[in-house]
Amino acid sequence: ATANTGGYALEAFTLELKYTVGVLAYVSYTSSSLYNAPVVNGDPDAGTSSTATSITSMAVYSSGSDQVLQFGWSDLSYSFTDNSTSNSVATLGSGSLEVGSQHGAGAAALHVSVKHAVHAATLKFRVWFPTLVNLTAAHATLAQIQDAQDPAACGSALYQTAQLAAIVHFGGADLPDIPVDGSCLVALASNDSTVAEVEGRLVHGRGDGVALVSPSTSSSDIPTIDVVMTVSSTATVTVEELVGELITGAVWDTAGVTTVDLDPASSLSLKATLQQ
Repeated sequence: ATANTGGYALEAFTLELKYTVGVLAYVSYTSSSLYNAPVVNGDPDAGTSSTATSITSMAVYSSGSDQVLQFGWSDLSYSFTDNSTSNSVATLGSGSLEVGSQHGAGAAALHVSVKHAVHAATLKFRVWFPTLVNLTAAHATLAQIQDAQDPAACGSALYQTAQLAAIVHFGGADLPDIPVDGSCLVALASNDSTVAEVEGRLVHGRGDGVALVSPSTSSSDIPTIDVVMTVSSTATVTVEELVGELITGAVWDTAGVTTVDLDPASSLSLKATLQQ
């Protein structure tokens, strides 16, 4: 190129960027974050249950010819960059990173090296581990419903029912604490079902006394906060009103329920209002 008196180039020129095969290796995987939920489900078979992210392939980009080298997961080798702590956080397999009840910690930066011959890439994962399971009840005292009998228990006294919720806190080394509703994950149990019986996410009063309702996890190292349920026949409630509606028809397709038809003329009195 030549220059004019102002110092600017007058003739056009082309700048060509040169690449070398293997200068960029891109690894495809499904997720960079894993939540170790199996460890809180209390399943006796939880040792075989896990959640995983898949490391599916590696693409190595080249130059001029736009050549891209593709390698599947079976062509690659995998290793932790730091084995001293990584194995307590997750298990690295061929093409996957798994967490489950056999692990006992989380990590903000879990590094995995993925290689094929001279090509390599390092992946960074976050693993969230449950640090606390906090169980709560809508109300901790279940009173006897006056003048009502339990048809499922040969006409014995009928007591109130309370909704249970399990808040699971996830965190780990250098990770913030994140509370989530884990009610669908955690198994719950009462230490005395003759006083308070757990059914799914509900606790039913069965007889006078005090019972402890606890979350059951696959790891004894996870702290839990239990609920003390008091069932009392002296603290009574009365059904004052029953109001409700009868569903006479429903329409749905493969995508699920879309509309529900109600017939106002078929209303029933079913909603209970309780007063202590």
